[in-house]
This record gives sequence, structure tokens and C-alpha cells, in this order.
Amino acid sequence: FADVVFVNFLMYWLGGVGSGMGALLLVSLAAASLVGRGRLVLFYAALATLVTLLAQIYGVLTLAFEPASIVQAGFLSAGFFATAILARLLGQRVMLNEELARQRGESLENQSRISQRVVERMQDGMLVIDRDGCVQRCNPVAETMLGALPVGSKLAEHASLLADILAKQGAAAGEIEFSGAGGLMLQARFEKTASSGGEVLIFLEDVGRIR
Repeated sequence: FADVVFVNFLMYWLGGVGSGMGALLLVSLAAASLVGRGRLVLFYAALATLVTLLAQIYGVLTLAFEPASIVQAGFLSAGFFATAILARLLGQRVMLNEELARQRGESLENQSRISQRVVERMQDGMLVIDRDGCVQRCNPVAETMLGALPVGSKLAEHASLLADILAKQGAAAGEIEFSGAGGLMLQARFEKTASSGGEVLIFLEDVGRIR
């Protein structure tokens, strides 16, 4: 309300709608409509229209404003409503997109948690190795088979044979058998992921269990 009164006061003393000060009201209405709700948006536009028309009519009667300026004030008032409605529609669209983004974020987080639980409950060991040969992820079974596998550590520090084969042959290495922690015989299977980072999955199986 204060914006409407202040801008119309300036517009009145500067000669009416011809001064161009009405554009400030359009900006103010647009900002208010983005955060306003329901019919309150139309109330803002109606208030600005009423004050603008009354000020212009008073100027015609007292300060010899051009009578035709009342028509200009009418066009400006129509712009108030158009601006308020369009800004409100834009605000609703933004809020809808924010809600959709929030729901998608929650869905992705839930899927990630489910995937993590599945990986943790696997009977086989699983490691994700990046293109630099560092451990990006592993499950508890893999740590039981190879020992502690801190994220970011080099695979060569825990299983040098796997690291050498991965460096030379990549995911095309197929299946190999090697000795893990405590002399446990393991079978490793390499699989390439479809990620842009070029990570490789290594699945570990207890040879004694599969035989």
C-alpha cells in the first residue's frame, strides 16, 4: 500500500501518467504478485488502479492535466492487472517446480538408501573402483574378504593382484582367483559401469562357498 501511495504521489507532482512513473508500480506489483496468494494479487492491482485513476482525475480537475491522460491511466491500470496475473502464474509455476524438485530429491534419496541396504546385505563382496584405481565404495563383505577398505584408498594397497589386472586389462579381465585376507580363496569378477566417470565394479565370491 505504501508503494502505491508513494509512487502515485510522485506521479501526481511530475505531471501524471505521462511522467512514466507508473512503471515503478508495475515492478512493485510484479514483486508482490510473486509472493502473494490467491485474490490478494488482484487486490493489489485493484488498489493501484483505484489510486492511479483518482490521482489522475484529481490532476485533471486541479492541475490542468490533459483529459486524455485519463485514458492513459486506464491503459496503465489494465497493465496492473495483466502484470499481477502473469507474475502470479509465474510464481505458481516456480513453486510447482520447486515442489517437484523436492519430491524427486526425496525419491532419489530413498532409492539410494534402498540400494545401500541391498549392497550391504549381499553375500558377495562388491567394490567400486574409479579410473585412478581408488576405492569409491565397498560393502562389509568385501572388507571381510580383503580387510579394511577406506574410501579413497588405492586398491593396490589392499589387493595388488586385482589392481595390476585392472590397470592392464580393465573390465575385460573376466574372472580370476586369488588369495584374500587370512588366505581365503576368492574369485573376482570385473564389470564396467555405464557412468561417465569410468568406474569399474569388482564382485568378490568365496570360492569355497560356490564350490
